[in-house]
Order: sequence, then structure tokens, then C-alpha cells
Amino acid sequence: MQKEGFESSWEVLEQELANLDRTVRALDALDDDAKKIAVEVKETLEAFHGKVLRQVIVCLRDTPHGEVLRETLLQDPFVVTGLSIYGLLQPTQSQKIVTLLEYIRPQLRLQGGDVEILALDGDTLTLQTTGSLSGCGGAEIQKEIVEVLHDQVDTHLRVVFEDQADLDAPKGAPIVLGKFQEIAQLGDLPDSKPIPITVGSERLILVKLGDQVSCFKDSCAHQGLPLDTADVCDQVITCRWHGFRFDAISGEGLSIPGVDLEKVPVQVRSGAVMVRKI
Repeated sequence: MQKEGFESSWEVLEQELANLDRTVRALDALDDDAKKIAVEVKETLEAFHGKVLRQVIVCLRDTPHGEVLRETLLQDPFVVTGLSIYGLLQPTQSQKIVTLLEYIRPQLRLQGGDVEILALDGDTLTLQTTGSLSGCGGAEIQKEIVEVLHDQVDTHLRVVFEDQADLDAPKGAPIVLGKFQEIAQLGDLPDSKPIPITVGSERLILVKLGDQVSCFKDSCAHQGLPLDTADVCDQVITCRWHGFRFDAISGEGLSIPGVDLEKVPVQVRSGAVMVRKI
């Protein structure tokens, strides 16, 4: 999508984001009083823009040709990035993979190796490892990478490694994303009801459906309002504020495709419900 007088491309977006980053970093040069006012202005504008974007999405949902317009908008780099920043667009599989690898890369480099994406074809991800992660010596760390990708991105993702070298290396330390924290016992949780919990400073909700438990941020993808009073029926979470509906297992938006709940990793171990966040 392109308008007269405005070039929309990933290259232009990168330049704009760099300019924005320089502006935000310039706040550090202000004295405390001026910095406080500037931050308040920034946060107020961000909150306003977030509400505008959410309202646009609601209007598209209620417009006869809204789905066509939405698909057109999602071809624009600025629109996609803006919606992602405000949590209104679920990251793509490739975005999740890139984000996760960037997160674990410092740990890999401490162990004398690195990993890069060569290709993503459907459900097959091809990675290239270097240094201590290559060859037989890096097999244990490669296994850790696969387990992390399956846990955080997609259990069905097929991961293939193309090694640049075959180097012997000692077994590396496990890749740590943060410890799971026991929240509750599965048998104590009521079925089909949002259960508010707090992990650190994060407000979350648990949803139990039989032996399966899902965990999400306690924030509706529509306007960020809490979901602890939502209805859960037939594997669907319905926000009581404005009726937005989400899949109770995946968090996928059912009212507006792509406007999804933010899912949090959760496991059940020996009857204990464990939550972990990156």
C-alpha cells in the first residue's frame, strides 16, 4: 500500500525507527524534571495511538469489506509494525524464530559458537551453526536449540542444521530462558473459568480445560482491559467488556483474525501447574 508523497517500505521503516530510537535516547540528556515531563508526553501519545489503532480494527470488523481492507493494510510495513508494537498483531512464525534466536545468541557466544537462519520453508527451518556449536561436538547444544524452538515457537517445526565446520567442543551449559514457577495444583483449578495470577509484576490468567491448561497475559487484545471476569464456554474466551472472542487454548482471535491474546508458556508436571516467561 502506497500513498502519494509517502514511501512505505521496510527500508524506509528501518530509517524511521532509527530516528525514533535516537530521539528516545536523547531523553537521557535532560534533567530529571524535564525528562519526567517528556516521558509522560511520550506515554500519553503511545496510549492515544494504541486506542486509535484498536478502534480502526474494530471498525474494519464491522465494515462489509473490512476483511479485504485489513488484508491490504497488512501488506504495509508501517501498519504491520505499528500493530505488532501495540500487541494487536500476532507475530509470524519467522518473527518468533528470529526473536528467540536473538534472545539466546549471547548464551551461545559465551560457549564459543553462534547460529544463523539459512532458510525457512514451510515447517522446515535450516540453521547454520559455527564454532563450538558445529559438528558432533555441538550436538548437545543443537539439541537444546531444537527443544527451545519446539517449546517457544512450534512443536511441529522441523529443524535441520548445516554445519560450517566439524569442531570438537565440550558439552555446553543448558540454554536458559527462565525457570518455570509453580503456580497451583491442577486439581485445585476450576474448569472453564479465567483464574487471575501474578508472576513477578505480570498479571496473567490461567484457563483450565480438562487436563489442559493455557496461560495468557490478563489483557484483552481489543483495548487491554482485564480478562479475569471473561466467560469461558466451548473452548472460547469471551471478554465481558466488548464481547471480543478468543480461542481458549491458542489465544487466537476469533472476532478479528490476527488480534490474539499474548500466550505465556505453561506446563503441567506431576499435577503442578508451572508458568515461565522469557
